[in-house]
Amino acid sequence: MLRNLRTWASHIKRYLKQIDCRSTSQKITTPERCESVRSKSFENMVMYIAPPKRNSAYSVILPDGELYDSAQHHAVAVVDPFPEADFGHLVFVFYIDGSTRFWCEKNNHKYMGSGLCLIRAQKSRCWNNVRVSASETRKDYQIKKCEVNFIPLVSDYFQESTEHGKRQELICIHNLAGFGPCPADLNVTSKVDERCELRENTKQCYLKKTAPEKHRPLLCKLYEICDHAVTVFGGWNEMSMRVRNEENVRMIYKMLRRNGFLKDKIQIFYNGNGDLELEADYTGGLPATEKSAIRHHISTLCSSEFCVDSFVIYLNGPSTSDGAILLWDKNGDGLVDTEESYTAQEVISDVTGCAANQVILMVDQSYSDAVVSELKYLRKRTNQLDNVVLMTNGESSEYAQGQTATGHWGRHSKIRSISWGIDGMGVNSSTLINRKLAEQYTLYGAPVVKGLPRFFPNFDHLERNFMGCQNLPPSRWILQFLSDENSDTEN
Repeated sequence: MLRNLRTWASHIKRYLKQIDCRSTSQKITTPERCESVRSKSFENMVMYIAPPKRNSAYSVILPDGELYDSAQHHAVAVVDPFPEADFGHLVFVFYIDGSTRFWCEKNNHKYMGSGLCLIRAQKSRCWNNVRVSASETRKDYQIKKCEVNFIPLVSDYFQESTEHGKRQELICIHNLAGFGPCPADLNVTSKVDERCELRENTKQCYLKKTAPEKHRPLLCKLYEICDHAVTVFGGWNEMSMRVRNEENVRMIYKMLRRNGFLKDKIQIFYNGNGDLELEADYTGGLPATEKSAIRHHISTLCSSEFCVDSFVIYLNGPSTSDGAILLWDKNGDGLVDTEESYTAQEVISDVTGCAANQVILMVDQSYSDAVVSELKYLRKRTNQLDNVVLMTNGESSEYAQGQTATGHWGRHSKIRSISWGIDGMGVNSSTLINRKLAEQYTLYGAPVVKGLPRFFPNFDHLERNFMGCQNLPPSRWILQFLSDENSDTEN
């Protein structure tokens, strides 16, 4: 079997080197992206294979679009040419099926000998839209939507789904025929049960951890205003997660703590179980399986007057070409539904009119320009986003590369203005919206003068008056109460 796999991998390598990137009939990606694949060393690509099974066949499912002829295949191979980038980014999916040479070559596929044909999978009902696009900009947009951007769910066609969904049959093979090593494994098994057994009934503890209706955001106490943060990383499934994703969340958490955010004011939504060891006594992690819990947390904080001073929201993870971040494939069917993704429109809607003094959106994902476009569009039509600062890793045409943006943001110190998150990155295509506000304040809301906090280097004063939580004088609440009363009377 290994000999056959090496032979197939060699054919795939030749196929990738021989692609005509300027031919519209290839239907792969933009010419520029295609050339970057052709020029890249195979040692920096990753190979996955679902090998043949006796008396069985495979079906292939993408989260964001249907593949043409996706059922009953002899074997399936997947090449990830950009393992350093977050999904979605271009991947190649190949079917390996029995065929005559005549049929295989007639249909522009690659005949491998021994009665086997190598067929590159394409999204169905997609490329016709590219041909009819009037402008080059629109054409590039359609091409991106036609890219295969995720490792598909490859499952046994004849096997019934279980309560956990369908089983992934793809396996990564280290250094196969000149391809590179597999990504480091990331354990996504929940540790909730282990911790619960030390404190209380395991089942009850687990339900408290994962049930969205049990989660209620911590509101500020009376006469108290605090800095709050939310980090969201869905991951989609085990195959899409990388060790660096866990490191990203950890870096942002540590950065927030250095900037005075209290640990009980930092809400982590992470993969399918919420388990992420940050500090010994941090137990606030929640699974990213429930979009309603994420949006409820953000909207509750945003709707509370005198509750939030600085509100940091960090988004990271696999994303579709329209900028929607994938959360978690909760039902295991391989298809994304509306409750398993957090769209750019929903993100901006949730912070529109937010009562926080300042909202900082930190978006590190592929196709982040969709969030930029949505914010720019609405800022022209309302002043309810004047307190929102947006920082992104790049343009819509770019993939989120490893830890470039998050690694920089993770070094954000308490003497820097918000704008340092972009100005110090050194990435030309990164984006900062609302620069004026970003240059005037730190992440924790201290005013900035000539690039430094106004009371620098008096850190005791900064910590006491700006970091974490501060008490508000009762007069502020009384004035707000009277304002609300007057508003109710007028109505």
